Amino acid sequence: MPASSLITETDRRFLKSLRILMVEDDGEVRDELAEFLGRLVGEVLAAGNGREGLALFKAQAPSLVITDILMPEMDGLSLVRAVREIDPEVPVILTTAFNEEEYFLGAIEIGIEAYVRKPIDPRRLVAGLLKSARLLREKQRTDAANRYAQFLLEVYPNLILVVGDDGAVQYVNRAFLDFLGLESPRPVLDGAVRLGELISDRDGGLLAAQEGGEGTGWVARLLALVTREAIVHLRPPREETGPDRPFSVTVHHLTEQERHLFSFTDVTRLDNRIRQLEVQAYTDELTGTCNRAKLRGHLLGEIKRSRRHGRVLSVILFDLEGFHLIRDRFGYHTGDQVLCDITHRVARGLRGSDTLGRWGGEAFLVILPEVTAPGAVRVTEKLGRLIDGEWFPPVGRVRARFGVAQLEEGDSLEALMERVDQNLCSGKRIDAEQGDRGAGGAGGGIGMISIRGDEQHGRQDADDIDHRR
Repeated sequence: MPASSLITETDRRFLKSLRILMVEDDGEVRDELAEFLGRLVGEVLAAGNGREGLALFKAQAPSLVITDILMPEMDGLSLVRAVREIDPEVPVILTTAFNEEEYFLGAIEIGIEAYVRKPIDPRRLVAGLLKSARLLREKQRTDAANRYAQFLLEVYPNLILVVGDDGAVQYVNRAFLDFLGLESPRPVLDGAVRLGELISDRDGGLLAAQEGGEGTGWVARLLALVTREAIVHLRPPREETGPDRPFSVTVHHLTEQERHLFSFTDVTRLDNRIRQLEVQAYTDELTGTCNRAKLRGHLLGEIKRSRRHGRVLSVILFDLEGFHLIRDRFGYHTGDQVLCDITHRVARGLRGSDTLGRWGGEAFLVILPEVTAPGAVRVTEKLGRLIDGEWFPPVGRVRARFGVAQLEEGDSLEALMERVDQNLCSGKRIDAEQGDRGAGGAGGGIGMISIRGDEQHGRQDADDIDHRR
């Protein structure tokens, strides 16, 4: 079978792209080999000894080396060792007329791809050449794939970080370097830039600070954090002030390589948009206070907290008397302005731990943690004075009525709100002293309408409003 029959069309095309260095001290053999190889490969560089071969290798950077072992000035094994110092992965084929054990051991030591005995059998030489060429082709494919992957990582907008199981940073892409304000990855790879001091959890705790220093434990904490919530915050090292930026994190475990690839996606815009939507979803558009949905969620949380810690909780529900008459006489715009003004005045009379929101229409709810029903009665008197003591042009004075309820054992949110609504509508007047006497145990059933300091209370009609104007 001719040697050429071993070569596929793919092999033939690839061989034509190769430059080969052939080193042989016998001139006749060198010429024959050069002619034979010249029909297979793109270019043959011929040298008569190891020293000439090394000079050609340095100058021309051939893809493959075929060399005799016994040569003057520099033998083949010495040549291969020198070549491997320049390019450790270049394939080598050794040819020799000798069969001594030391040559075989030397060839094994330097890791050659093929060993061909003289006189050279063309089929054996071609087989060794094909083996080396296919290794080269596979390496080129791998290198090309790695370069493409590297290119994708470099142009990828996400921040890419690769760390080993030992916690050492092995790679950061261009986007990460830009975020860090660095031109070179060296400060990160060397540990001068400590990533554990720049990455924090949702509560603002730095990963490095959780172990009292940088170390390598921050990687394990980052892995644990990603499995729980997948959102971390990063602070650019040159921006000591200002908010940290939120990132969504995914991790790919390269088990065989004992590495972890983290991908950080900047979700600042999304996070801001979510916050905006949350504000829109839970804020009353007119008054700027909590809306009913937000109040329900907050009240549920306070009820759970009250039961968990054994603390009291009260609520106040108040509305404005004859408010429909204000809108009928002065219009919706004026009515809306009155609601906003009253909201602002009531908010100034509450503690920071209290919550005010619009329950619906002209009805508002105040949540009072750690306040008993008698205490809530006194709050209603204070709020009543704030409202009744204000002149709301062009309407004049506006009256508010209040209902109070304290959380009782077994109360659901609905039961608490039903009771405070009944107390608001009952029309019963109870002042603070009466509330103190009636508090007894839980005191949750206390209800009242708290109005201005006088005893007069009744529906305000349009004529009353007109009169006070």
